Amino acid sequence: MMRLQSPIDILVPLLAESPDLSIFKDEAAWEMIKEHCGRYGVAPLVAYAARSHVSPAERAWCDRILIDSWKRYELRLRQLEFLLSLFAEEGIPTIALKGPLLAQRYYNPPFLRKPSLDLDLAVIDDDLERACRVLIKVGYTTDMSVSDSIAQSHHVELAHPSQPHVELHFRLSHRALGIPVNEFFDRAVSCRL
Repeated sequence: MMRLQSPIDILVPLLAESPDLSIFKDEAAWEMIKEHCGRYGVAPLVAYAARSHVSPAERAWCDRILIDSWKRYELRLRQLEFLLSLFAEEGIPTIALKGPLLAQRYYNPPFLRKPSLDLDLAVIDDDLERACRVLIKVGYTTDMSVSDSIAQSHHVELAHPSQPHVELHFRLSHRALGIPVNEFFDRAVSCRL
């Protein structure tokens, strides 16, 4: 029986390229993993790695985690497709940052990446107000005006009562000092959803 360590000490070897699967034989360690993996955003990865190495009763936990992750991924992917189609209809170029598109390009299966809580889209400065109006027409709201967002932040946050929040980035990060996204549009690579 292994001596219990911190959750990170247990999770790292499990998530390595060649995972240490012996951890599943230690009941206390497995319970610690289940308790903490969500907090670190790796529950789907853990469930995927563990599913074929745990008892049928524990496999049910893995299945619940994987199904939930898949549903959240699909919801965000469908909403991203919807938003991109709205912007395309209005001639507003956008770049998807992070979220389901990143998962689709770099994770197999894509729902193993922790689903983001929101959808991040880059929009050039000149299209920012128009992009906000497009989202407001379909039920999104914002607590801050575009001009206040430009002065205080690097994105405009928009909320919807039943869909993931959207952040329209006009800078990559760092509030008012961040790199403007405009220069990235010429270098962006198209990707099918």
